[in-house]
Amino acid sequence: MAEETPWQQALKYANRANPYPFYAELRKTPVSRQPDGSYVVSTYREIVTLLQDPRVSSDLRNRPQAAAAPAAAAEPMSEPTTAYVRAPSVLTMDPPDHDRVRRALMRHFGPPHAPDLVSSQEPEIQRIVAGLLDNFTGKTRIDAVDAFAYPLPVTVICDVLGVPREDAPRLHAWIEAAMDAMATMQPDTRPMRAAVYAMGAPV
Repeated sequence: MAEETPWQQALKYANRANPYPFYAELRKTPVSRQPDGSYVVSTYREIVTLLQDPRVSSDLRNRPQAAAAPAAAAEPMSEPTTAYVRAPSVLTMDPPDHDRVRRALMRHFGPPHAPDLVSSQEPEIQRIVAGLLDNFTGKTRIDAVDAFAYPLPVTVICDVLGVPREDAPRLHAWIEAAMDAMATMQPDTRPMRAAVYAMGAPV
């Protein structure tokens, strides 16, 4: 069995408590090719360079496989992936389409249509934070993600969307189901999930 790469090990739930040794190993090779042919870019300078490079695209329709005839493609796309290419989401669009759709989605959650939506939540957010911190009383060990970093934004999002807080677990289950469904429509959504935890890693 081939040895797992640092990126594969960092994605494992069992390593979630301390993925930083794998991040440190990744940074030794800023751009590393993975067994599936994808690349992991792991240092700030290279990531910023890619984000600013107009040749880099989020749109699956720009992949070589999408442009090639199925018979000629080196790695023909599955039918679900083909369907996803035909109807991309805001996550897989490039500007200006991405910007247009994002503005339409966000207009209800901030200026100019709802300028006080977030600021008006501040007192309640403070109460939520205080309540979560109170739960730490007497504990010598906590999972910062499960006990704080996850419930805080989810509770606020539920309030903004009008979702009863007791339905938060149901909302979470729906999101997980949606992510699992997306996994059949694009190569792999695990990096998307892992990014939630990796964003805090030092670069």
